[in-house]
Amino acid sequence: MVGEGRRVFARVPRPALQHYTCMVEMLGRAGEVEEAERLLAGMQARPDRVIFAALLAACRVHGRVDVAERVPGLMRRYSIA
Repeated sequence: MVGEGRRVFARVPRPALQHYTCMVEMLGRAGEVEEAERLLAGMQARPDRVIFAALLAACRVHGRVDVAERVPGLMRRYSIA
């Protein structure tokens, strides 16, 4: 279903924050934590705490401490306190 989710997301003309959050959540649940991180880092909408929480939850579930350690830097980049 991840492939289908990617295809649907690709057809959204101007993805909103909620679309990105769904994608990060989906990718994270599927273990595609680095892809979720790349998507978040390159998104057109301004991220919020919810999307970072979704990424961190995926890091916890999949043991991706390396990605989790980069999250504070991403949050600073977007001035998320």
